[in-house]
Amino acid sequence: MKRKPKKATGRPAAAEKTPFPALHQLLFLLSVGLILPLLYTRDTVEPVLMPRFLALSLAMMLMLGIYCFRPRPDYGVLRRMIFAAMLLYFTGSALSLSIALNLGEGLVDLLKLPLGMILCFVTVQLLLEDERFLAYLSATVSTLVLILSLIGLAQYFGLAFKEIPGNFVIYATMANKNLLASYLLLAMPFVWYGILFFGGKGRILAMLAYLTAVLVIAMVHARTAGVTGGMLLALLAAILLLVRGNY
Repeated sequence: MKRKPKKATGRPAAAEKTPFPALHQLLFLLSVGLILPLLYTRDTVEPVLMPRFLALSLAMMLMLGIYCFRPRPDYGVLRRMIFAAMLLYFTGSALSLSIALNLGEGLVDLLKLPLGMILCFVTVQLLLEDERFLAYLSATVSTLVLILSLIGLAQYFGLAFKEIPGNFVIYATMANKNLLASYLLLAMPFVWYGILFFGGKGRILAMLAYLTAVLVIAMVHARTAGVTGGMLLALLAAILLLVRGNY
C-alpha cells in the first residue's frame, strides 16, 4: 500500500525544530536581557538610569512595531488581570500628582509606568507564543548574572573595571552595591530554572552564575577578609565538584 503524503504545515520542518530563538526573540534577549543592564555613561549626573531608560524605550518601540505590523496582531493578552492591576496603579499615580510637591519629577516617574506596561506586554507575548522562550530567557539572565558577578569580583580585588562610575565597591555596572545585590537576588529564579532543567553546558553556566552571585552578595554584606576567603574556598570546592560530577 502506498503511504499517504504528509500534509504541509506551512513551515519547513527544520524551522519547527530549530534550537535558536527567532529574530524578534533575539532582539529582546540581547537588548533587554543582556546589553541594557551593562549600559552606563560618565556624561550625566545619573550614570545608569537615563541611558538605560532611553535604550529600553528604543527596544520597546521596535518590539511594538514588530507586533503591530503583523498580519493578525493578538491583543487578547491585555485582558489578563495583571494589566488591569497595572492600569489601576497608573491611574492612581496620575491622580496623586495633584498633591505632588515636585510636579516635574512626578511626571518623569509617571512616564516610567507605561514603559513597564509595554515591557510586561511584550514579555508575556513572547512567553505565550513559544514555550522555549523561558529557556532562552533563563540562559540570557544566567549569562548576565555571571558577567556582573565577575565584574564585581574584579572591582573588589582591584583588577579591572575601576573606570565604571559608582559608589561602595562592589557595584559592577549598577552604580551601587545594594542595586547590584538586589538584581542578583531577583535573577535567582531564572538561574535556578537553568540548574534544574538544563543539561550539559547550560547547567554549568547556571551553576557558575549561581555560585558567583552568592559570593558577590555575601561580599557586599560581609566584606571582612575571613568571610571573603571562606567564600572563595567554598566556590572553588563547588566548581571542582561540579566538574567531577560531569554536569
